[in-house]
Amino acid sequence: MWRGKVFQGKYKPLIDRELFDACQAILHGRNRRTGSPEHPLAGGLFRCAHCGQSITGERIKKVLSDGTVKYFTYYRCANNHPGPEHPRVRWREEQLERTVAEELGKLRMESDDMRGLVRKAMEAAFADIGNQQRKQVQALARRQSELKGMQDRLLNAYLAGTIDEAVFAAKSEELKGEQAKVERHLEQVDRIDPSRGAAALAIFDWSQEAAGQWLGSNKAGRREILALVCLNRKLSDVSLDLKMRSPFRELAERRLLQNSRGDWI
Repeated sequence: MWRGKVFQGKYKPLIDRELFDACQAILHGRNRRTGSPEHPLAGGLFRCAHCGQSITGERIKKVLSDGTVKYFTYYRCANNHPGPEHPRVRWREEQLERTVAEELGKLRMESDDMRGLVRKAMEAAFADIGNQQRKQVQALARRQSELKGMQDRLLNAYLAGTIDEAVFAAKSEELKGEQAKVERHLEQVDRIDPSRGAAALAIFDWSQEAAGQWLGSNKAGRREILALVCLNRKLSDVSLDLKMRSPFRELAERRLLQNSRGDWI
């Protein structure tokens, strides 16, 4: 700006906007690092339960009493200026991985008998819903055929002179209105896609092995499992809070056992 006027600059900025914003965030104590291969559970995957900041990773070098050197990975709150009420949120990598596995383990039914019972209930629920919808469609189709027959008989009666034009017009409009209503109901019937039942059973089977899948997966696989199962993941100084998606939430809370029809899906 010169003498109240703005002139377009001719030189490129020394730094781009993204770098400038990142530097400003650090200067103001807002750590926005997205993690690294060495810290697979960092980068916004977890949030501090006390201040909402990302959980970041750090690798600590320790020299043991016998002179050997070991490296340990910790996950901590990235808030560099916590308030006086903010506890120290810092977890060993092994402790966090084990705690996540324990939370995922809540999805697993207590016994093979229970898993078999739930699976059979799901299969029966999908079969029952499918049968009910087929019966509903058949009943609506029969009513549609009946209305068409009534419309034909009404027209024949009018052509034969049995009824006058006014009666014919009024009754015809009434039958057309009912036919339109039946057609709308037919369109609204939610026909169950057989693949939905198969997908639900596949999700259930996978959930029963989720903890083992987590422990046996690589870094990318673990991030994918958490993103799939959980909406939010909060870490405090003493506990891990995983807000699970449906239907995993219902599995963990055993709410599906209270519903014999399997509508929790």
